[in-house]
Amino acid sequence: MRNTDSNNYREEQNEKFENFVTDLFINAIEKGTAPWQKPWTTQEILDAEARNPETGTIYQGQNQTILMTQSLLNGYNDPRWLTFNQAKAIGGMVNKGEKGTLLKKVIYDRDVPKLDENGKPLKDENGNIITVKEELDRPITKYFYVFNVKQISFPPEHKYSKPLPLEEKAKPEQAFENLESVEKLIKDTGIKLIHAGNRAFYNPAIDLVVVPTKPQFKTQEGYYSTVLHEMSHWTGHQTRLNREHMGHSRKGTKNYAREELVAEISSFMLCLKHGIGHNLENHANYVEGYLGVLKDDRKELIKAVKEAFKAQNYVSKGSELQIKEEEKIVLHKVDSLDLEKITRDTENVQGDEIANTLMQKGAYFDTDSNSFYITKKTHDIEKFREFLSKEEKIEDLKTQEIQNQKDAKKEEVIESNSKQHEPDQALKDRAKSVSEICNIDEVKNAMDRIGLDDNLKNDILKLFDTIQNDKTIQTEKNEKVQEQNQTRGRGR
Repeated sequence: MRNTDSNNYREEQNEKFENFVTDLFINAIEKGTAPWQKPWTTQEILDAEARNPETGTIYQGQNQTILMTQSLLNGYNDPRWLTFNQAKAIGGMVNKGEKGTLLKKVIYDRDVPKLDENGKPLKDENGNIITVKEELDRPITKYFYVFNVKQISFPPEHKYSKPLPLEEKAKPEQAFENLESVEKLIKDTGIKLIHAGNRAFYNPAIDLVVVPTKPQFKTQEGYYSTVLHEMSHWTGHQTRLNREHMGHSRKGTKNYAREELVAEISSFMLCLKHGIGHNLENHANYVEGYLGVLKDDRKELIKAVKEAFKAQNYVSKGSELQIKEEEKIVLHKVDSLDLEKITRDTENVQGDEIANTLMQKGAYFDTDSNSFYITKKTHDIEKFREFLSKEEKIEDLKTQEIQNQKDAKKEEVIESNSKQHEPDQALKDRAKSVSEICNIDEVKNAMDRIGLDDNLKNDILKLFDTIQNDKTIQTEKNEKVQEQNQTRGRGR
């Protein structure tokens, strides 16, 4: 019953959180104040990062987006947020009628004492116990409220009654370094990016991102935030996060608006993570489509936020996704694609059915060699077997055969060990019968005379030991019962 109550409570809390976020974002979109709709300079975005000054925490992901949205909606020009208890502990009081902003934290590990060889906690030079991270079997989800310092009254001389000191704000020179970090991210993901035309888009058919050349953008921030937006679309490919509405919708449809929402929120989160401005240029803004999606299903927005978080996380792990040249299995080469056709967002190669089939199956396209390819890590090779060359099919079969042989050998060893170390019931029964008329020494002499295999001799001796132990235990039990019965008899 307690588990049921606990599960119900968690579900209620999660539903409460999702409804809160949905209402907040719908309100922000209707008023045009959603943070991903607003152009941000690098300095503005660094200054606006929501943080908890008491713990030094800079909120991440969804929580950061929620707090920035709340700030824009309510005109808070201070990025500092505190819990009710934190405010009270340092001499503040939440103003009457103010409502907190609900946040969600998922805890995946905990701090536990580091132990020495005797199982005692280790201490550092100051006598403090040294701790290490231990992964939890099941993540713990916590929900909590925070208040902006503008919602709290402090004494006039209090530090939170004053504006955020300049020295606590990010330094402007950080911007260029962070732009370089995005360049590295683009390289690490191995994403195919070309500069052409006058519009930015992701073409899922040939798994290609196209953006205008850098000089066509008004700012560096505009260029990089646009690239991150298209990279967010790139994560939805069926061989990556496989978003169901990816690449199967036309402009103006709900699916198209839903995918745009995912990409806009994801790119905004990535801009926050890299400390650069968010200023989308040279691509259409589909804000009017968002409300149509959200009003049909209130949970669509929270789904989009979850998918956006997965997308930005996938992009951020770029170095783990890079495909090495030797891992590629080339299936089909095409004539040099017309760059003009690509910039028109073409989704097929005219007169080449093989290319079109490979597009539909999700093969990758290499713009350097004009070829479609797959890898064993990213694709199900069985889906593409008909496109493998004769040599590749033979090699694939050899690899499978080697694996089959290894599996068979492993099963054979397991079976052999099982037979060797777990004698069958018939042998156990025979050993028990022999033990009734022979002692262990007589059995040893008999086995030596007939020349039994050492493994079998060991098995028989182990059986005899087990049988003798069982007999001893049973005898002791019988004697104890007999003694108890005698005691009762004397008592009567």
